[in-house]
Amino acid sequence: MNRIIRYLTFFLTFYFVGFETVTAQNRLQLEAERTKTQKEIEYAERLLKTTSEKKQQSLEEYVITTKKIDLRNKNIQQLNIEKKFIEDEIKLENQSKDELENYREQLKNEYIKILQQSYKNYKTEYQLMFIFASSDLNQAYRRVKFLNQYSKYRKDQIKAIEQVTVDIENKINDLKELENSKNVLLASLKTENAKLSSERNLQEKTMKELTAQEKQLKSDLEKKQKLANDLNRKIQQLIAEEIEKSKKGAKTYQLTPEEKLLNDQFYANVRKLPWPLERGMITESFGEHNHPVLKGIKVRNDGVDISTNPGEKVRAVFNGVVKNVFYIPGMNNVVIIRHGSYLSVYGNLQEVTVKPGDNVKIKQNIGTLATDKETNVSVLKFQIWKENEKQDPERWLTSRI
Repeated sequence: MNRIIRYLTFFLTFYFVGFETVTAQNRLQLEAERTKTQKEIEYAERLLKTTSEKKQQSLEEYVITTKKIDLRNKNIQQLNIEKKFIEDEIKLENQSKDELENYREQLKNEYIKILQQSYKNYKTEYQLMFIFASSDLNQAYRRVKFLNQYSKYRKDQIKAIEQVTVDIENKINDLKELENSKNVLLASLKTENAKLSSERNLQEKTMKELTAQEKQLKSDLEKKQKLANDLNRKIQQLIAEEIEKSKKGAKTYQLTPEEKLLNDQFYANVRKLPWPLERGMITESFGEHNHPVLKGIKVRNDGVDISTNPGEKVRAVFNGVVKNVFYIPGMNNVVIIRHGSYLSVYGNLQEVTVKPGDNVKIKQNIGTLATDKETNVSVLKFQIWKENEKQDPERWLTSRI
């Protein structure tokens, strides 16, 4: 019976500890993800503070507010999942505690039986009689050994009861900590939901103000599209010139052995490239999508727009050679860096610190981002091309800045 109890206890302990460990690890991962999300929300708030210094509501402010709402929703979902993990941990801890308490009761009952049996049969005089009644010296030795083992077993029972009692107390302390964590999460959820409601009200207010500026928004969109077309023509012209220089009559850019190595290294860094800014938020993604305010109107971006704080430094996303630096009215300075067959494009720089022909290293500063005087927003126009094929920069950049 004792062997069965010990086996069951070992199995239950392994079962609960294993599940508790997995649950705790999952919760720690969730906490780490939620910390990242919270930092993104805080950064969005700093950007909004910058844009709100201008009296007129801007499209950038609306987009950043929308981004922040999405992040807030994500944070609330993470909090709810984390709360569920804690509730599961509490359930497991309670089950484990109940099993330990049952086991302690079994140990106590066994110990009582041992004491009762000892009192009846193993008083000192009975023990001596038990030994002296042996038929020979060998049997007497075995009986002495048996009595010693019996005494040791009784002491082991006491130690086992004491250890299980300590384990139960630890479980109770763990439960208190988990309950405190759950209460903190519930308070955070309440706060996050209140902030979300406030942000949605601000989003609705901004939308109404921007809708009243429909004519201006359409005019801004036309200018933006014209600038994008000018940039595309400039890039395609550069690509054509580079192909012609690399080899007469070639249809694609002919790589030197050094460029081939750089090209392969660049390709191997899908989802690993550093961001072209130390800190920023993508406020317009790659490809065609609905205009954030104007209904029924599609917009297209051949790269991504990354909003950041005024005066931020722009940096190269990989080792390469500066192929061109030029100015486009309305987009300020543009820098193009070649990485084998790949090109990275950085638009809207106020100042440039590199020139054509310069070799640049990964994360090297290449200039300072310009700031829009009307909206007080700094937006980097960032693109990646593989010759004439436009790439989605988000596919290349690391998931976190």
